[in-house]
Amino acid sequence: MLKNLLFSFLLVVFAAITLHAQQLNANGSKATQPVNLRTAAVTSLFSPVGPNETVRPLTEINTDTADAYPYLSSDGLRLYCIENDTGYYMYSRATTNDVFSNRTSTGIVIAGVSQGIWLTNDEKMVYYSYDGIYFNTRTDITQPFSNNFKEVTLVGVTGYGPSLTPDTTQLFLSPDEQTLLMYKKTGPLTYTVEDTIEAGVTITGPSQLSKDGMTIYLTISVTGGTALAYLTRASLSDKFSGTPILMDSLINNSQLRLPSQPSVSADGTIVVYVNDTVDSWGANNLYIASEVVPPTSSYTAVTPASANSVFSVYPNPASGMFNVQLNSAGAYTLNVYNATGTVVKTTTLAGTLTQVYLGAALPGIYYVTVYGNGLSATQKVVVQ
Repeated sequence: MLKNLLFSFLLVVFAAITLHAQQLNANGSKATQPVNLRTAAVTSLFSPVGPNETVRPLTEINTDTADAYPYLSSDGLRLYCIENDTGYYMYSRATTNDVFSNRTSTGIVIAGVSQGIWLTNDEKMVYYSYDGIYFNTRTDITQPFSNNFKEVTLVGVTGYGPSLTPDTTQLFLSPDEQTLLMYKKTGPLTYTVEDTIEAGVTITGPSQLSKDGMTIYLTISVTGGTALAYLTRASLSDKFSGTPILMDSLINNSQLRLPSQPSVSADGTIVVYVNDTVDSWGANNLYIASEVVPPTSSYTAVTPASANSVFSVYPNPASGMFNVQLNSAGAYTLNVYNATGTVVKTTTLAGTLTQVYLGAALPGIYYVTVYGNGLSATQKVVVQ
């Protein structure tokens, strides 16, 4: 009897070793495999699906050609997306219960395939991909970007689908249909590859960071198609790792065979994504899921505000110093960006009046962003 038990145990061990060997590729690393949604050892974000959760196609936006690469504003009231390789457009709505309307051009006009767009939380800086990564700024979110786009320099592997942390010091790109890379800002509009995101599954298409940079939303390969998932980290200095957590079954259901390109509001209650039931670029349509339970995060939703309603800057033009006057006291952080989007000054505002010193800053245009208390606002400063 003991001999039979020992023999059975050895068979089990041998089978386990054989299976492990089959899962390793020629380089000795673990091969990425599609996840079976019915057996994957991952925790669903929505299980069961909430009674108030809804998913619908954005019929007010979708055309008979490709509608893709969405970017949803922090408050969920503005949506940026590409239309049939012609350019990016912005749609808006008054409340999150309304449909989108008011189609306006962003000023980003293309003649071919662009693969992703990302904006800062105040929507006044933009990065997008089109035969490279490009950057631009504006002072008013109701106005399109000018044609003064600057190309971003990528050191190492190039990629598409840009997504950045709020301070723009980390850039995430997809160099192919299986990998996600993190770049570190190493100079004005220069980013250098620093890390590869190892998720244990195949990441397909571009990913997008949450508005606080603490969560990254992914499209992963699963049995029979794709699914939306996410990874989290404890701080911006940490790396993303671990097994992606699937979004809910209402989004990742069998009728939506190829959901991809998720973009999520700051509080995690709204997700806009692309679905393609026939695996064809021209068949891409946008969908929206509402009442989504957010991942654990300390981030507070940021609402773009009129700069004059939050703070004033004087003197302007300035030399190496200017004053920031808050209209009301509160917990605010100030970032100063130069014309290339590099953060040249960061400070916490104490009281209602703060003197900001830029030291030996070069003459030119700078952007002062103040955020906190659920608001974000930006003003332009000229340094002489």
